[in-house]
Amino acid sequence: MEMSTVQVIFHIDETNKWPMVLANVKNLLKVVDPQHSHIVVLANSQAVLAYTADSAEHQPVMASLAADGVCFEACQNSLTGLKIERDSLSEFVQVVGVGVLEIIEKQSAGYAYIRP
Repeated sequence: MEMSTVQVIFHIDETNKWPMVLANVKNLLKVVDPQHSHIVVLANSQAVLAYTADSAEHQPVMASLAADGVCFEACQNSLTGLKIERDSLSEFVQVVGVGVLEIIEKQSAGYAYIRP
């Protein structure tokens, strides 16, 4: 059976939604071809706090998903607003300038938008 390929951006802005978002991504990876799919998790607002290296709660799952090809992104505006330095983020996190613009660009490029 051939697996599906997808382009999807998961959007999270609340820290309490991390378990749901990560579970959604893990479940998606069970049924799509990760080598040919592009799965992005974009965090802004308070949700970027989970990306700091000293925020251990979700780091193992995030690192495992990143190793499977999931792209984790943080909004620079949110980092600045929360006074989080880029070098305090986990190594697998990429920083984008403006989170909402990233969402717009991904949707324009055909990505599905999911906000649990």
